[in-house]
Amino acid sequence: MNKDDDHVRLTTKEARSGETSGHVRTILIAGLAIAIIAMVVLLAMWSQG
Repeated sequence: MNKDDDHVRLTTKEARSGETSGHVRTILIAGLAIAIIAMVVLLAMWSQG
């Protein structure tokens, strides 16, 4: 970490040192699966009617 005047400069590793848990990926996959299932159900209902 370097401090220049009023700015602090971090390396990429220092700036990205947080924990990544992967929960966003799980939520996106679940949402996509629910959307696909809903569309299949709606298509099946529409094609029978």
